[in-house]
Amino acid sequence: MAAVARFAPHAQCPALFLLALLGLAFGCAERGWLAAPVPEPLVLHADGRWLRDQRNRVVLLRGVIIAIDPVQTILDIEPGREAFRALQARGVNLLRIVVPWGALEPQAGSLSLEILPRAVDPLIRLASAHGMTVVLALDLFDRSPCEAAPSPAPGWACPVQLDDPMTSEAAACAFWRADSFEGGGPLRAHVAELWRYLADHYRDDARVFAFDPIDEPATPACLRAEDFARGTLRATQDEFARSIEATGARQLLLTEPPAGTALFETMPLVEHPSGEQHERQGLQPEPLWEARPDLSPLVLSPHLQAGSRGGPEGHVGARMASAIRAAGPSGLVLFGVVGAKLAQRSDERQGIRASSPEFLTNALKALDRTLTSGAIWPGTDDRVRGERREPAARTLSTIESIAKNPALAEVLLRPFAQRVAGLPQFVRWDPRRRLFHLALRDDPLNSVRDPSVIHLPDGLYPEGFDVRLTPSGRWRFDQKTRSLLIYRSRWDEHLIVLAPRGGLPAAVPAKPARLN
Repeated sequence: MAAVARFAPHAQCPALFLLALLGLAFGCAERGWLAAPVPEPLVLHADGRWLRDQRNRVVLLRGVIIAIDPVQTILDIEPGREAFRALQARGVNLLRIVVPWGALEPQAGSLSLEILPRAVDPLIRLASAHGMTVVLALDLFDRSPCEAAPSPAPGWACPVQLDDPMTSEAAACAFWRADSFEGGGPLRAHVAELWRYLADHYRDDARVFAFDPIDEPATPACLRAEDFARGTLRATQDEFARSIEATGARQLLLTEPPAGTALFETMPLVEHPSGEQHERQGLQPEPLWEARPDLSPLVLSPHLQAGSRGGPEGHVGARMASAIRAAGPSGLVLFGVVGAKLAQRSDERQGIRASSPEFLTNALKALDRTLTSGAIWPGTDDRVRGERREPAARTLSTIESIAKNPALAEVLLRPFAQRVAGLPQFVRWDPRRRLFHLALRDDPLNSVRDPSVIHLPDGLYPEGFDVRLTPSGRWRFDQKTRSLLIYRSRWDEHLIVLAPRGGLPAAVPAKPARLN
């Protein structure tokens, strides 16, 4: 039968001392079953459709997205440490940092790099110190080009009349068409040169695992959506990718389809309320956007938005399935999940519901079902686009709001399979019963002797938890890091089941059936 063991948070047992002594005899080896958790920082590399750590374990990323305020010049680090600890305690292992173009090039052709040591580098240090890897993205025009200050775009790249939507659209069209601006050459050439510098600056920084040259590209009014996705956007992304490649940077490149659109298919999908998607009449959707294999390793990174831009909350599953098809069988996918209007009221006229926690729950469920990574932007009220704000709207205050947001904290109160010592087959989480399943298979091409790591947030199992494993499997719980370490059994397929104390289901197979 399957191995079952129990963890009680306040249990006292005299045998623990003897077990500790026994552990010294055979568990002190670097890869023994009592080995310490993996040291930081989290260093990743691409392997087919998987991200792997330095010990070849598959890493599933669960992160948050923040944007550096365009008017910000320095970070007060001390308040941020507690916020990062709160995120780490919820299992966050990815920080996606969006840097405004205007903060890096306030004058045409003149880079001002003070924001890197004052704001970006401190965030990278905090993220790495709390077990997170980093994606660096560049915010060009946002969704409203050259909007009223603070704008991510520099003032010299925008018309003088910032509040005029016609001039704003003209600025976006000039950028995407590579028109020359009043003071010099094409705007795109400035951004390409900026990425050349940033990639060279961070190319040897293993804490940064990927660059995202264009954050949430939006289709301008002067171009057809299909032409923009297949032509203009692709040409711009290729131009920036070549600038990054020229530096020898080894980071992965994220490439995003247009934001707020459904350009993965030409025909709609019928979606069941459960999130499962069904194709109409058995026809295969024709992808309008797909990853390119002829450049550096590319990661398809669509943003899936709640509210008016993203459609009904339940459609997140179909969007993810379409993106994964577009990436192909060996393509990496990293989702940005934008939970808009989290803290605001419903607006039925715009199709926006205040149930963004439901959207985030569905998104995390879809990430589990598709075995992909993702980062969420909860849409707090700290940084409201289009309003004139004082410099008090700090980036770290946004992180603190994310860390302290009750609705988000509740959604993130779930186990996260952060590192899998093999090939993951399925991840399932039942929040009502607090029941978690992880199935994996030994990887014939990558022998991994280190344990799988499942993060258990504090408060998830206040009365303790039970663990059921495939026979001969072993586990231990590291209270300090909230890490459940699972050591492989003698089988080549492994099943891990977690439940509140006394809540394990009776019908769990002793050995997992063939999973695919």
